[in-house]
Amino acid sequence: YASTVEELIARSQLWQCFQIYINDAEKARIHVNAIRDLLKSLPNDAFDGSSPIHRREFWDDWLKKVEPPALPMSPPPGPKTP
Repeated sequence: YASTVEELIARSQLWQCFQIYINDAEKARIHVNAIRDLLKSLPNDAFDGSSPIHRREFWDDWLKKVEPPALPMSPPPGPKTP
């Protein structure tokens, strides 16, 4: 399944195993990172639209749901007031 939509599907199932059933967030994160990288590298014609899972938008939404939100940047500390 390398470099295909099916690899995205397989890795998402591995993510589910590690994140939900095994409770190993680090191994789950490995698959999320691989999915993100693969999604960036797949050409648009890899997604034939034959089902929702075969659309790039599905995977963009999936990543938004499973990735933790980025923490907002804190403003730099201001001058101390006496």
